[in-house]
Amino acid sequence: MNMRNWIAFVFMLLLLFTASTSVYSQSEKTLYKKAQKFFDEGNFDAAAPLYAKLVDRHNQNHEFNYKYGVCLLKQNNPEQSPVAFLEFASNSPLVNNDVFYYMGKAFQKSNQFQKAINSYTVYKKIGNKATIEKLKLNEDIESCLKSMNNMAMDESSKIQDKKEVVSKEVGAVFSRATEEGNFADIPERYLSTHDNPDDKDNQAFLSWSEKYMFFASYGKKTQGSKDIFMVKKSITGEWADPVRLPDFINSINDEGYPTFIETENVLYFSSNNPSGMGGYDIYKSIYDPKNQTWTEPEILSEPYNSAYDDYYFVMASKGGAFFASNRESRSGYSTLYHTKSDEVSGGAIFVNGHIITPDDHNDKSATITVTSLKTKEKISTLESKENTGSYEYVLPGPGQYRVTVRKEGYNPVGQTITFNENSPKKVRQELLLRREVDDTESLAVTNHFPTAQHGITGKNTTAITKDAVKQKEYVPKPKATSPNKPKPVSKYATLVGQLKSDDLPAELRGAVYKVQIGAFRSQPVEKVYENLANKGLEPISHETSKSGWLLFFSGESDKYSEIMSECLRLRDIGYKDAYPVAIINGRKIDLERR
Repeated sequence: MNMRNWIAFVFMLLLLFTASTSVYSQSEKTLYKKAQKFFDEGNFDAAAPLYAKLVDRHNQNHEFNYKYGVCLLKQNNPEQSPVAFLEFASNSPLVNNDVFYYMGKAFQKSNQFQKAINSYTVYKKIGNKATIEKLKLNEDIESCLKSMNNMAMDESSKIQDKKEVVSKEVGAVFSRATEEGNFADIPERYLSTHDNPDDKDNQAFLSWSEKYMFFASYGKKTQGSKDIFMVKKSITGEWADPVRLPDFINSINDEGYPTFIETENVLYFSSNNPSGMGGYDIYKSIYDPKNQTWTEPEILSEPYNSAYDDYYFVMASKGGAFFASNRESRSGYSTLYHTKSDEVSGGAIFVNGHIITPDDHNDKSATITVTSLKTKEKISTLESKENTGSYEYVLPGPGQYRVTVRKEGYNPVGQTITFNENSPKKVRQELLLRREVDDTESLAVTNHFPTAQHGITGKNTTAITKDAVKQKEYVPKPKATSPNKPKPVSKYATLVGQLKSDDLPAELRGAVYKVQIGAFRSQPVEKVYENLANKGLEPISHETSKSGWLLFFSGESDKYSEIMSECLRLRDIGYKDAYPVAIINGRKIDLERR
């Protein structure tokens, strides 16, 4: 081949290569434009396979990984996790900051709750403020915290078996699997104009004796959300009118999927209340047929609840329990789970608390870590709210735990708390963090709980670090009996004596209790508020007496025992003149002579 022919041959090869590259480039450009169009329109099902191709060809492209990850998240496909794609995309500063929000959602759905919280926290710092407020990130973070706390469960309650079925068949399958009752269509006369009579996913539950019927409906008077209704059958066999369950069961969100264990008078239902673990969560409430009252709902922990929709909890005929969820299901399907135990171990202790920082009253945020001394495992790590100092966590049961508080400007400080078999299941906790005169930190833990003997709020107080003195515990003393004739008692003393009991007579139940923390004669109201705030106390109210004194109050309760505990707490932190008062029909009654 001579030189001229060789040059011509090489030129033709280059021409063919350039042409094929151009065609490939044009084809890929079209693919990208289509994917982008579907993504912008919110058609993630159509966009997903296109971005899958783009990621396959350009696996180091952060933008393609980000958008493919979002598509997978929106598709809710259990076979393909979006986490890896979103994590990779988040490493590039050029990718939209929303990647941290979607990454948080992906972690939350995969039960990686601490990583989800970390992602949400980053997004709160760098995301668009209007978008953050619209997305309600704080609710997502609280949901993750609850999920972390609820992960403590009995080993025997783990899932034994599972099966995927069409969602509309769940009721029929569970009717055959339980002896507690049956699922049936909701009678048409109970449906509102907003209910869909053909919705097989929304059925009534008949208890085993067919004495009770429960169903979810928008109701004739309900606005915008589904509520749970109960219908009773009379002794003549007639069904009464439906009764909507109380507001503390029916929230402003949707409730549904009720089942009822008649032998135990326990109602199980699902709610998409944002205070849960995510999606629909399963709750239970106990019915008192005699007084026709319900208990406050309690959320079940894992495995019954997750970041997805969980519903239809029923007892199994052969032991254990069934429930349904879409956590591992395709669209239109539900997975039925069988657990060995009837319910999560009842030993869990729910702690709701707040932190008090007299030396830094403007910022009550702190990191609280709870560790089991027996297993050395970290039970929970959580952040208290900056403005209120509130927090909550769940202990798996009785035992010894180490509570450690870390706050900016303070050294870490902690203490051991103990709960035994007789400890209550719900505890109100206070953490008092302060600096001592020698610049060391002290932490006092106070656990308030209902005592069975008096039906009031008692205290289990642990004083911590250095030689901190135990806080006082208030328990009403029984009246002394004497064979001698009692001395005459004034009407005022009788009234005070009645008010200092939580078993008030009917005519005194309108009393409101407060702690009076100070009286000032000549200072402006604003100045007094400022002085008290500087001392770490923000009173909830004040009033002017007839003689011109400014009276300031902290706390408010309808129980004397609770306000007395608050009074003792205030005295312990320096308000020595604090004392309890009762307000009846606008009249203030001093319950202690100071």
